[in-house]
Amino acid sequence: MKGRKCTWLVGTKLGLYLGGLGLYSTKARNLALLAKLNWRVMEDSDSLWAKTLIAKYCPNGIMNERLGTRRSGSSNWKDLEKSHEIFRKGLRWVVNNGHEISFWHDLWVGDSPLRFLVHGPLSSWEDSLRVCDVVEGVRGGGIIRNHVGDWVGGFSRAIGVTTSVQAELKALKDGLKLAIDLGILHLEIEMDSLVAIELVKSITIPNAFLSTIVTDCRSLIERFEICSLKHIFREANGYTDLLAKVGCDQTPDFISFSNALAYVLEALAFDVSNATRFRLISS
Repeated sequence: MKGRKCTWLVGTKLGLYLGGLGLYSTKARNLALLAKLNWRVMEDSDSLWAKTLIAKYCPNGIMNERLGTRRSGSSNWKDLEKSHEIFRKGLRWVVNNGHEISFWHDLWVGDSPLRFLVHGPLSSWEDSLRVCDVVEGVRGGGIIRNHVGDWVGGFSRAIGVTTSVQAELKALKDGLKLAIDLGILHLEIEMDSLVAIELVKSITIPNAFLSTIVTDCRSLIERFEICSLKHIFREANGYTDLLAKVGCDQTPDFISFSNALAYVLEALAFDVSNATRFRLISS
C-alpha cells in the first residue's frame, strides 16, 4: 500500500513458519560463487579474460598466498580478492597416483602442508619427496567372464591414496563401464567387499564422501536388463587381486585387457575347476 515500507529482518534465514520466505542470506553464497571464479581463473588460465587479470594483478599466479593489495582495480578483481582466502582454504589435491604431488609442500592431507608440522631443515632428497615415494597407493582391478568362465575382458587401475571402500567402489564403477562398452546386457557381479555391496544396495543416501560414486554405480547398474550383486570371500577372488597389483606400478591410470594375461591364467583355471580353498574364521 502507498506509504507503507517493506521491513527486512537481517539474519541467516527466516523460516516459513516464522512468516518469512525461506530465503538464505546471500552473502555466504555470493562468496562461494566468487571463490569458484578464482578456480576458473586457475583452470581457464589460457583464456583472454584470465590472462588479462593474471598479467595485471597476480603475475605470480592465482595460487600466490599474498595477492597484491590495490586501492584501485576492476570490480571483478576486487571481488576475486574478497574470496581468495576461501578459495585457497578449500583447495585439495586429488592424490591419484601421487607422482605430481609434493609430500611436504602441497596441501594433500589435513588443513595445512605437512612441512608446517616439522621443525628444522630437510635434506634436498627429503624436500623433493613426492606422495608416491612415501605412501603406497591403492589399486583396483577386475575381470569379466562368460557363463562357462572364459575371459571376456579385464582391467587394472592405479587409484591412489584413498579408503578401501572408496577403492572397491571405484573398481566396481570401472567394471560396470567396461561391461557396458562390451555390450553385455545380463551381468552377475561378485565382490569381496561386503560394505561396498551394502552401500550400493541400500535405499538410504550414503555419507557425502561416498554419495557421488555410489550414485554413479547405481545409475550404471540400471542400464543392464538383468544385474545382480553378491558377496564372495577374498579367497574366491584371487584373479582380480592379481590384476589390482598391476595397477600399482602402471604408468597409465587405467588399462583394459581384451585377452587374459599370463599371470592370471592359473588363478582362472583354479576357479573354473570348482576346487575348494580353506578359510580360517574366528570361533
